[in-house]
Amino acid sequence: MIGALYVLVGVLCMCYPIVSSLWVEIFIGAAFLAGGIFALFNIPSGDGFWGKAFYAAIAVLYAVGGVSLLMFPAWGTVVIMIMLGAIFFAEGVIMLAYWSTLLNAPMMLVNAIVTLVLGILVLANINDGLWFIGMLVGIDLIFRGFASFANVPAPKIV
Repeated sequence: MIGALYVLVGVLCMCYPIVSSLWVEIFIGAAFLAGGIFALFNIPSGDGFWGKAFYAAIAVLYAVGGVSLLMFPAWGTVVIMIMLGAIFFAEGVIMLAYWSTLLNAPMMLVNAIVTLVLGILVLANINDGLWFIGMLVGIDLIFRGFASFANVPAPKIV
């Protein structure tokens, strides 16, 4: 049952990728804001002035980041795209470096090249972030739904 729900929501995300991108971005903004609020509780645990200042700065950083994402969701998707592209690019470079130490690992090379190219494509198309994030979420939910179908045990014959 839950697998069908995953597939349904995934298809909706793919049909309306801009709306789902904005929802993902709003969720991330709310999480940052909540993190900023919860970080306020760490301020008393700081040792001395600088320890307390550190926790206060972290709380302000998270809160300002969360409020910014919530106030400007379209720009937030651009920021998320830049981070995603940088992560894919760095992961591809690291995988290529690791592959160079291995013997007979062609799939690692393919994975490294695909990840590196994906990072370059994301960074070259930052303006497409408004639909790209929603499409990725939709694809993930659909595959998660199908994976849950595959893990359903067969009915027992009595």
